[in-house]
Amino acid sequence: MKVAIRSALSIAVLTATAASSAQANHEQFIDDSSLNIHLRNYTKQDSNYNQGQPHNVARQWAQAIRADFQSGYFANVIGFDLSAHHVIRADARGNTDLVDPGLLQRRPNGGAESYGKSFGAIKFNLADYGVFKYGRMVLDTPLVNSEDEFSLPGSVEGYYADVVLGDARIYAAHLLRINQPGESGYDRFLDENNRNSQVNLIGSDYRTENAGMRIAYGRQEDQASSLYTDVDYTIPVSDLTAVTLGAQYGQNSSVGNAKTTDQTKGLNTTLRWYGLKAGVDYGNMSFALSFVDIGGGARNGWADANVDWRNKGGNDDIEFQGYNSVLISDFSRANEQSIQAKVGYDLSDMIPGLDVAALYVRGDVDASAVAVLGATTRALDTSEYNLHVNYAVPALEGLKLSLAHGAYEVKASGLANASNTQKDTRIIASYDLVAF
Repeated sequence: MKVAIRSALSIAVLTATAASSAQANHEQFIDDSSLNIHLRNYTKQDSNYNQGQPHNVARQWAQAIRADFQSGYFANVIGFDLSAHHVIRADARGNTDLVDPGLLQRRPNGGAESYGKSFGAIKFNLADYGVFKYGRMVLDTPLVNSEDEFSLPGSVEGYYADVVLGDARIYAAHLLRINQPGESGYDRFLDENNRNSQVNLIGSDYRTENAGMRIAYGRQEDQASSLYTDVDYTIPVSDLTAVTLGAQYGQNSSVGNAKTTDQTKGLNTTLRWYGLKAGVDYGNMSFALSFVDIGGGARNGWADANVDWRNKGGNDDIEFQGYNSVLISDFSRANEQSIQAKVGYDLSDMIPGLDVAALYVRGDVDASAVAVLGATTRALDTSEYNLHVNYAVPALEGLKLSLAHGAYEVKASGLANASNTQKDTRIIASYDLVAF
């Protein structure tokens, strides 16, 4: 009888313990979960004008809705992320075959329409030092990033892991498919012979109060490899003044089958580029100068320094992160040198939440034979100016209003009536809400 009583008591204790543990796991899973809502009302007008030809203009107006759910970890081990993104067309005018603002999804027969996408990933906690994920997700690395300048960001499908050690993060990814901005579907990564060829990434970020570093390396077999490095250091001079210095270096190369093919055609198989920057913050004002030199050489091959991961769609929409990548142009053509001057002013002392900035970039392209604007020339002159106004509404936390305008011009040196001008105007009202 005593044995039976002791057994019953043991079962009761074990049951209570298991129930308590399950309750604790359930509470941790719920308490660490979050749901973020992002609303973006976006109007964008693009125009393109070749000298002596008709002026092409297109305008789109869209309302984007993003809902991103991140769960906590059940038993501190497993969780999941889910996202639902949708764009509602408000208005679209102009021929997107000639000028495409990119806020909406293009119809196969022309025009633009609403679109959406849902995606998610399962994740595993790496002993509170990092995370391992499999599924579809938004990445923000120098060599594969979300390019979040449209209605919705792009995303990728694959495996991702990172580990955080103090001020440093080390990450790696094996990517199978990519979803471009303005598209709802996913395209496989393919090499130039249309065979499956995934993209592998490894990188690290390091950030302290005054210094930062990013390094990333990526490779797509029988297609390309890419290296990116970026360092910066801030020197406090006084309570009001600080000086920031920075440098970046990148290298893109054809690899495997693609390299053999390029060599057979007599093309350049490697492109190297670097950038330098210096900035001064003085009170509410900021000044910056930056210089970027894109390599290439005398032989044709790499047309620009943009990362050349090839996919089924054949397009390359990975955002180039050079110092002189601005509103319209990346100033990343092969054999292009560019210099940028930028000034910004924080007007919060007069109008809380308001800041403005203006910049100008001047570049030139030196090439043995560049086909542009229907002509062949040895040099191009490039330039762009941008104006930015941002206002964080104090009365409603999370509400931001933005206005951006830019004009980019490219001229063929020594040729009359050989120029192209692009203009871009963006008006954005965005609202970020933490649901829980």
